[in-house]
Amino acid sequence: MLLSSWFVVSVTIIPETPHLVHRQVPARRAELDAIFRVTESVFAHVPLAIALQSATVLLARLLGVGMVQGAWLGAFCAIAVCVAREITQREYQWIERHGGGLRRNMPLFAGYRFWEWNRHSKRETLGGVLLVCAIATLATLV
Repeated sequence: MLLSSWFVVSVTIIPETPHLVHRQVPARRAELDAIFRVTESVFAHVPLAIALQSATVLLARLLGVGMVQGAWLGAFCAIAVCVAREITQREYQWIERHGGGLRRNMPLFAGYRFWEWNRHSKRETLGGVLLVCAIATLATLV
């Protein structure tokens, strides 16, 4: 990881307060990693969705399919991959938390229970879905 287990925050020198010179503030790696991981992965589906939609549109155009149909086909492809990725992540989370590390302990369709997904998963998936739908809508209107 980029962060070590402890790091030092240096405070700038203020002439009126010499006691603040190089004050060290320890921070836990796990807390910082959690902050950075959430902010980095909130938009993890966006580049994936755009790449899938673009590749599908390109392939559709090479096969003689219209731009609008290709854009919507690409949108559905990207949505399917984003949703499948979150379903898989939810299944692995369930296995780690409740299944004792064994897939056979997981109930049928545990990953499909989207109402049990965490807020981050819902936002990430919804962001990718809305983006590719907006791009397909734009291709339809233009």
